[in-house]
Amino acid sequence: MPKNLIVIPARIGSTRFPKKMLHEIQGKPLIDWTILAAKKTENSKILIATDDDEIAKRAKANNTEFLMTPSNINSGTERVSYVVEKLEFEGKVINWQGDEPLVEFQDINKLFKLLDKHDVVTLATLYKGNLKNQNKVKANINSKMEAIDFSRENTFPHSDGISPSGKSFLKNQKWDQCWEHVGIYGYHSKVLRKWTDSKMSAREKKEKLEQLTALEIGLKIGVEIIKSSPVGINTIEDISNLGKLKI
Repeated sequence: MPKNLIVIPARIGSTRFPKKMLHEIQGKPLIDWTILAAKKTENSKILIATDDDEIAKRAKANNTEFLMTPSNINSGTERVSYVVEKLEFEGKVINWQGDEPLVEFQDINKLFKLLDKHDVVTLATLYKGNLKNQNKVKANINSKMEAIDFSRENTFPHSDGISPSGKSFLKNQKWDQCWEHVGIYGYHSKVLRKWTDSKMSAREKKEKLEQLTALEIGLKIGVEIIKSSPVGINTIEDISNLGKLKI
């Protein structure tokens, strides 16, 4: 088995967009587009982690392995961890969400390389739009290109930092610019187990950001800056923002 594993969590349940993984976009179900994008990466095993037979059939149709996972798993990270345990996999793992077909495969290749230096890795880009939007998560990134904090606001109550403009800000001060966190993660398999075996932190419970637990247990999160945030499919309205898919 390759030492690089890409797990695509693809559950059928979605409150905002029921059965979105099977929603047809330009002639193909959403999950098919994400599989096609993932197949462009270098030297990686790709596996779909799902709780639904129809999604499993789409994996088969795309000649991609799948693993059935319990429907009561709380997060994508936990679903990926379940797969790693079942496969007894040791190596580098990328969590590529099934509703993110526009993530650039080159950026995934960069994350695999970045794992040579960090426990956990992720993506970020310069924030565009209203900083008060709580649906977009902001990242506090230090000079070592490590994310030291995350927030749904344009303030970081638990950390000082330097914004993308180069200005310094203290705890609770409102930032003039922010980095937007793009929720694609990479981990070493042993680190992933440490994360998911840990008790959920109080901040994660309050802010609904699983990466806060990773920080609180001492994991270092390296960041790769990308040009722009790929359009994720969270609602039916997001389909209109995709444009023509060319994967």
